[in-house]
Amino acid sequence: MTRHGRAVVAYHHRMPLARAALTDLVLIVLFAVIGRRSHDEGSALGGTLTVAAPFLIGHVVAATALRLDRAPLGVRRGGLVAVAGVAVGLLLRGTVFDRGLAPAFVLVALITITALLVGWRLVAARIAPSGARDAHARR
Repeated sequence: MTRHGRAVVAYHHRMPLARAALTDLVLIVLFAVIGRRSHDEGSALGGTLTVAAPFLIGHVVAATALRLDRAPLGVRRGGLVAVAGVAVGLLLRGTVFDRGLAPAFVLVALITITALLVGWRLVAARIAPSGARDAHARR
């Protein structure tokens, strides 16, 4: 394979990872936006990012540690990364960010973020061509 051919293959291999990473991060920010609005805290960007930051960091840590790059669209791996990312995010929120960890918030964060990150992967697997669907379903 030529050097150009290897570059094209590498580019196409990274695209699902880049899309998955961006989708995950946007959905985590969406969680923060919805939470702030439901508590009448406004929609200021700074406040939203303050709420989202521990979960964004937690997600990146979990995605790296659990090698989400191996199956960025995999439902099982995505679910595992979501749960681990929320756990790391809650740890950061309670320590580094010095924010509250009410039991209700812990449950809402875990359920909502996991549902969002697994949910979009389920939809993507459903609409993907059957060969791609079979490959991602096993991961």
